[in-house]
Amino acid sequence: MKKFVSLLILVVTMLTTTAVFASDVYVNGHYRKDGTYVEGHHRTSPDNRIDNNYNYPGNKNPYK
Repeated sequence: MKKFVSLLILVVTMLTTTAVFASDVYVNGHYRKDGTYVEGHHRTSPDNRIDNNYNYPGNKNPYK
């Protein structure tokens, strides 16, 4: 039973981590109209949810 619980925790952790990284999008660096360069960066996929963004309380940016 102890091995089963450990395995279950491992699987849930892997699925959760995969779900977080699957929703990431890389934004290429670009120049703004005023000539300012914006470096490339990762962000969460655009959607209508606020709880899956890096700045939501309890979430961490895995790239920083």
